[in-house]
Amino acid sequence: MTPPHFLDRGDGVRLAYRHRAGTGATCVFLPGYMSDMDGTKAQALDGWAATTGAALLRLDYSGCGASEGDFAHGSISRWRDDALAVINHVTTGAVLLIGSSMGAWVALLVSGIALAALGMILFLAGHPRAAGRFTEHDNWMRFIGAVHVGLGHLRKNPRAAVGVMVTALVYQVSVVVTVGFVILTLGVDVPVASVIAFIPVVAMAQVVPISLSGLGVREGMLVLLFHPLGVPNGRAIGIGLLWYLVMLLVSLLGAPAFAVGQRAQKTEDVSPHA
Repeated sequence: MTPPHFLDRGDGVRLAYRHRAGTGATCVFLPGYMSDMDGTKAQALDGWAATTGAALLRLDYSGCGASEGDFAHGSISRWRDDALAVINHVTTGAVLLIGSSMGAWVALLVSGIALAALGMILFLAGHPRAAGRFTEHDNWMRFIGAVHVGLGHLRKNPRAAVGVMVTALVYQVSVVVTVGFVILTLGVDVPVASVIAFIPVVAMAQVVPISLSGLGVREGMLVLLFHPLGVPNGRAIGIGLLWYLVMLLVSLLGAPAFAVGQRAQKTEDVSPHA
């Protein structure tokens, strides 16, 4: 077995880790209490990564396994910071956290950091001196202003948030079910849990205003997330394109209703001046 790599966390304590290069999101194994990156589960996961070509990062918390430090000085928050330090040092892009026992708690804490960042984004989106500055823009930055305006409406009418959340939930479920049928139609073997976990992420990524109707972004995300599961890149791209085609056809069915609604709105705007 080759010796592990080490990262100095900044206080003289070196953290041991093993990184297997691969494609797709980097799987990060977080061991349980008094376990390490060379345990049975970690070794099994490494064997899977070697077979599928997935990227895998294994690490030892301070005071555990091959890492330096005193185990007695460890804590979940300390080991959370150890995991974040190694992840930020080794990976560049999407990661998939795999926690065993206590490692699951560490994974939740790491995810909590991401949620805190999301909260900060929402705060900035609702602040008049941040996202509010873009409400009058005519270029792509108007989308930032639109988010600000939407949050402002929800603040004035909090009850509307319930309807928005229910509508969003129904929409996300319908998207997941639709893509699930697309995957079945193409005969691709993807675990149901992965479909439920990944499709909402892709659905959010595809609305970022950097492409036309999410083309390229959606397919790239599917390749990134599904390749570690053994899905060929061509099949992942096919899922994305067929997903887009299905949603386009459904949208076209609503075009007449949209046109009628726009005509009715114009009539209401003109009638008071008649």
